[in-house]
Amino acid sequence: MDKSARMYVALRHTLERFRLDGLTLLGQHYVEQKTGTTSYLAHTLLHEEAQYVTNTEGDVHGLIIMKLMHLLTGKVPAYAEWGEFDEELNALLMVHHGFADPSYAADRGSVQVNRSPEQWGLEGAGFGFEYTLKPGVVTVSHLINDAEGYKMLIVRGEALHIPENIPCEEITAVVKFEQPIKLLLRRLIKEGFAHHCIIGYGDLTAELAHVADFMGIRKMVYEGSGEA
Repeated sequence: MDKSARMYVALRHTLERFRLDGLTLLGQHYVEQKTGTTSYLAHTLLHEEAQYVTNTEGDVHGLIIMKLMHLLTGKVPAYAEWGEFDEELNALLMVHHGFADPSYAADRGSVQVNRSPEQWGLEGAGFGFEYTLKPGVVTVSHLINDAEGYKMLIVRGEALHIPENIPCEEITAVVKFEQPIKLLLRRLIKEGFAHHCIIGYGDLTAELAHVADFMGIRKMVYEGSGEA
């Protein structure tokens, strides 16, 4: 707990000293080993304050999408990885990295403090949170860089109500999409989807599409049963 709190102070001082709007850590096998802790408490506190945008794993592209969503909504979005799919629910499990604004929890009273399930050579128990995101309309997005340049993934979905936390020692969300889930996954794989995805509450598809047009990059906007 002490090391995690020190990490928060260090990150906040770094953001203030260099007057940064956002920051990504080169996490896994580097920051954790050098500091002897995880950065999840630091990210969670910073996200809750909603002044700075931060993430980990050196995900600069994800940081850009997070900053865009932050400008559009005033809240720092959630940071996740793609998980298993459920045909019956037509939904995907999103697994987060143990940090997100606690106001996103379906029930703040259900938020648990756990060890980090991924240690990356770290000695000790680490520090992270476990809860499931609240229901509501969400936009899933990320930037992808392929042989033809940049493009923006923009997908509208619905975070489903999950009555109990999914016990995996991390933050989770079950997101239902309008497209048949297998069709969506085939398209994502074909397009070369990013390792991470950014989840912002609200329908931000039109706004992000305008940003992609302004940037002069391609966009993948998946809505309903077709592709825009």
